[in-house]
Amino acid sequence: MLEVFACRLPQVHSEVTLHHYSDYLPPLKRTQIHRYRRIEDAYRTLVGYLLLRKILMKKLPKVDLTKLEFSKYGKPFLNADPFPPFSLSHSGDWCVCAVGTDGMVGIDLEKITKPKPELHSLLFREEEECMGAKDFFNRWTIKESYLKAIGTGLHIDLQEIELEEKNRSEFDVNHQQKRYPGGKVKVYNLLKQYSLSICTLSTEEKLPHHLQLVTFEEIIKPSVQTV
Repeated sequence: MLEVFACRLPQVHSEVTLHHYSDYLPPLKRTQIHRYRRIEDAYRTLVGYLLLRKILMKKLPKVDLTKLEFSKYGKPFLNADPFPPFSLSHSGDWCVCAVGTDGMVGIDLEKITKPKPELHSLLFREEEECMGAKDFFNRWTIKESYLKAIGTGLHIDLQEIELEEKNRSEFDVNHQQKRYPGGKVKVYNLLKQYSLSICTLSTEEKLPHHLQLVTFEEIIKPSVQTV
């Protein structure tokens, strides 16, 4: 069964902590962290990958995220067998990670704010109506979680993604021209003022009902023990 984990950023952002634990990340992300102007942005990347490391170490004790690679669209992967499909996202004060067992997965988290008017035309067709900020970000995370699952990210027009609502929180998602496999998505309202969607391309994978909360102290503890 697919599992979903969430970790809140620590209240104190230390440059020393940031530099120390960035050594456990792949070189690309390590460089990215040190280029951020705002330490909050650096911490979101750091916490996301340390959360992934924490989760994977339970399944693969010798996992080494410094060997993580990235596709031309930025999707992270590790050439190891067996290696479970996973996806990361962060927004505001939270980082989330989905780890599956069968088929590719995608996860997207967005803090609900006032949507920028210029983004409406990217997401909605002329005949479609946006029912407010929550509806906007729910639709955005649904579509982006699907794009993460198929591995393209926002390199595909969002209007090419079609949604079929099964109930208030579950959708079937397909590419308009059928160039990519279809998926199923579940929308969660588990974090206040955030929209969270998870997509799986597997017909067998079950989408979870709950998030598993992990503290920052818990995700850095294995790093100390395994040095």
